[in-house]
Amino acid sequence: MSTRARVALGVFAAGAAVAAVATLMLSGDDGGSKARSTNGPESRRAVVEQYEARLEPLAYDAGRVVVEGLQEALSRLSEGSDDDADVLPGLARHQEVLLRLRAEMDALAPPSELEASAGKRRASMDAYLAVAETLEQAAAAAGASREALLDRSAELGKQADALWEQADDLLNRARHRLGLPTTTEPFSG
Repeated sequence: MSTRARVALGVFAAGAAVAAVATLMLSGDDGGSKARSTNGPESRRAVVEQYEARLEPLAYDAGRVVVEGLQEALSRLSEGSDDDADVLPGLARHQEVLLRLRAEMDALAPPSELEASAGKRRASMDAYLAVAETLEQAAAAAGASREALLDRSAELGKQADALWEQADDLLNRARHRLGLPTTTEPFSG
């Protein structure tokens, strides 16, 4: 495996963490079915937990697209497969899924405690979409231009991972402020 391919496989390391950690992080204990008041900290915790419950499957799906789609495409293009054109339909599908997931995440209307986290997560999704677009360009390019586009894709992937980790960190901080358990899982990049 070439050096570029090894680098490509490591570029979206946080993408794998997205799928694995999102489930751990977003599925806090809701305290069972005890009655909650409509005001105060119990109510705010319930609102945050409800939002997280709706976000969890979307975050999981996004992580899967990053790992199984974008990371795989970057790896294949970096290895210089014989027929890069067969990567293009997959990239188009991955973009469609990421666009749908981003729109569904946007439609969740985060509670005020999680607005900053949601903004970082949206920026991360935008960066992952830019990765897919840049990979499409790389598949059609050759030589130094292709290399530059692949390098740009890898850099965008790192930026997207960092933004996702920042979103998770902000979410965890909000959980802590509300007295909810936080994850102890590392967010490696």
